[in-house]
Amino acid sequence: MSKALTIGQVAATSGVSTHTLRYYEQAGLLRSIGRTDAGHRLYAPADLDWLQFVMRLKATGCRLRACRLSPRCVPKATQHTARGARC
Repeated sequence: MSKALTIGQVAATSGVSTHTLRYYEQAGLLRSIGRTDAGHRLYAPADLDWLQFVMRLKATGCRLRACRLSPRCVPKATQHTARGARC
């Protein structure tokens, strides 16, 4: 996947509601998502990879409220798009 996706496309692809995606961004579970000039969210492929990681954390029983972005948890190759997580 090489093009940006809208929040609706990400919701349909990931099975996560648009409301939840907005919450994850606001809560600091996702980095600040890119926007169009009109303010619509545009998710990059790296954002979807990070969302999958967050969902795996959730599946392990990690309390997502306790998870925050932190650089020490993310491989150097992805640090430009995400700042890591601690649980």
